[in-house]
Amino acid sequence: MNLIGEGANATARKRRILFVGESVSLAHVGRPLALLAGLTPDLYELHFACAECYSQFVPKEGVAFHPIFSISPQAFMAALAKGKPIYDSFTLQRYIRDDLELLEQVKPDVVVGDFRISLAISARVSNIPYVNIINAHWSRYASDLRFVIPDHPLVQLFGFRIANFLFSLFRPLAFWLHAGPMNMIRNKYGLTPLHRLQDIY
Repeated sequence: MNLIGEGANATARKRRILFVGESVSLAHVGRPLALLAGLTPDLYELHFACAECYSQFVPKEGVAFHPIFSISPQAFMAALAKGKPIYDSFTLQRYIRDDLELLEQVKPDVVVGDFRISLAISARVSNIPYVNIINAHWSRYASDLRFVIPDHPLVQLFGFRIANFLFSLFRPLAFWLHAGPMNMIRNKYGLTPLHRLQDIY
């Protein structure tokens, strides 16, 4: 795997790569770990950041581990179950402060994140190239952009068919509300708003 060229310039100094996994689920930590596993410490200086609760999965040899704050998996699942925004503006501001400290400490050539949505701001502010890992169905370029109602109290109340119909009617408003906290912080840093939740993710 070759994220950054391995030619003569790469031999002068190891390219420093920072991977960041948002610790709301093992999947968001596991995917950047899978990418990291394809790189060799002989060629790259490897760093990995996630919450302490997943630190046991980070290789002890050849990888520098950096503990960072993340909301808990329980808080993440509770927000999903209630259809609430996962992150409020206060939490995002804390994330960005922590991101900026981490980026200043590590000074990576590139940062690779999985669902650490604050990196879209902090990496740009730090002028560091940012690679985002995301499920393809969240892309605005996906061939099938239909969304089915997730596990939500409306399903128990009305049944799937009616609940999914109501979800399709109110989804644009719901996605806009979910994007609100992120856009509030983007505005603070002079960045243009993102009108689609897909673009934020």
